[in-house]
Amino acid sequence: MNISKIKKTEILSNDDVGVKRASDIIKSGGLVALPTETVYGLGADATNPKAIDLIYKTKGRPSINPLIIHVLDNNYVFEVADKNELAEDLSSKFWPGPLTLILNKKIIAN
Repeated sequence: MNISKIKKTEILSNDDVGVKRASDIIKSGGLVALPTETVYGLGADATNPKAIDLIYKTKGRPSINPLIIHVLDNNYVFEVADKNELAEDLSSKFWPGPLTLILNKKIIAN
């Protein structure tokens, strides 16, 4: 990755203005660093192949190492993953909550 092409880091506030800016960055194909319960992660639009590629390039992560996708609810998960009856049942019963599903990703056209 060409470091000279990396934009200056913005530090966003933890309020509505900062969340809106982070959302705008993600919607435009950019990356946002965000805290999780254990580490900081890179957030991007999981439906945007260029944003996904940017995560791999930024982290120097091998393309065979899959990414974790966090989703808001069981309606969104099947926009990025193949549907199956068990996943639909579990997500509708246990989300929001501590439930992890491992699903096959949909093939997203560029």
